Amino acid sequence: MLLRDGAHIRIYVVDGMGSGAEANAAADTTLAHLREAGGYDMEVAFDQVHAALRGIRGVALAAAQIDLEQMMLSWSAVGDIDGVLVRNGRISGSLIQKSGTLGLIYDGIRLTSAPLRVDDVIILTTDGISRNYRSDLDATHPISDITSGILRHHGRPTDDRLVLGLRVVAAP
Repeated sequence: MLLRDGAHIRIYVVDGMGSGAEANAAADTTLAHLREAGGYDMEVAFDQVHAALRGIRGVALAAAQIDLEQMMLSWSAVGDIDGVLVRNGRISGSLIQKSGTLGLIYDGIRLTSAPLRVDDVIILTTDGISRNYRSDLDATHPISDITSGILRHHGRPTDDRLVLGLRVVAAP
């Protein structure tokens, strides 16, 4: 899910634990709470999702905030969601995930930040994508080609999978 408020963009990737209706319900509950969270800081959003999911199946969650005025990326994850920042064709940063499952086991977030530049690429993937995508990531292609290539070549056919990609195309 992407939410934009002027020069501020919030990105969320949610992966329900397991599969089926219960996993979908947990993911839907998460997205609803994140929409309602609006301007809350990232830690508050993670805390609220964890509280809302108690007694329901848990989720893995990654969140990224992009500030286009300051050209900064701040991101965090709980559970098995991968993320990379690609600059000049090389991975220049990685999302640091904490172990856990929101709704079940949660011990806070570890928020990291990195400066952004025009033409940087941000990729977020769920655990249905093999981490091998990192070794042949070519960020010179259009973002739709990058994400579809990752899905095609690194998606696990027995798991649900998601790849979200963004390219910074202009600074304010």
